[in-house]
Amino acid sequence: MDNLRIRPYKTGDVSPVTYMHLKWIENYYKHDWNSLKNYIVVDLDEPITLPEGTQLWVATIDALVNVSEIIIGSIAIIRVENNIAQLRWFLVDPGFCNEGTGKKLMATAMQFCKEEGYTHVFLRTLNIFEAARHLFSKYGFIATENKFIEKSESDILIEEHWDYVSSTHKIIKNKRILQRRK
Repeated sequence: MDNLRIRPYKTGDVSPVTYMHLKWIENYYKHDWNSLKNYIVVDLDEPITLPEGTQLWVATIDALVNVSEIIIGSIAIIRVENNIAQLRWFLVDPGFCNEGTGKKLMATAMQFCKEEGYTHVFLRTLNIFEAARHLFSKYGFIATENKFIEKSESDILIEEHWDYVSSTHKIIKNKRILQRRK
């Protein structure tokens, strides 16, 4: 995509990023989405006040009418402690998937982690997000824990904890690597 840009969060981005996440949940998430909606709305206020070593990025494209750009994706790195961070709010608008947006967001976030000296980065995701899980794996994340959430008519929903540990550090011994279940 020629006009794709990844840029740091700026004032005014929270509303469109929140809206993008809520629309995705409403349109694609087949479970009770009210609890997820509340979780996201509360959490997306955090980048405004989080500590140094935290960054939210948005993927944008040029707009055709009335506004200068459209936000089509987001990702954040949240500082947890000295060398540990959490990857959060990763989403690409479904209309712009398979065009390299997710890869560019991940590359930006992981480069930031390297520059900030984070040796351990973790994330939480759901087992139903196959494309994101594949991308996490490509960037060296490993699923290390899972937690049953609920069962619906069509899916078993499992929250997964994934860890990335830089090549100079070993995986935390207390965590076991999960084998993919199909």
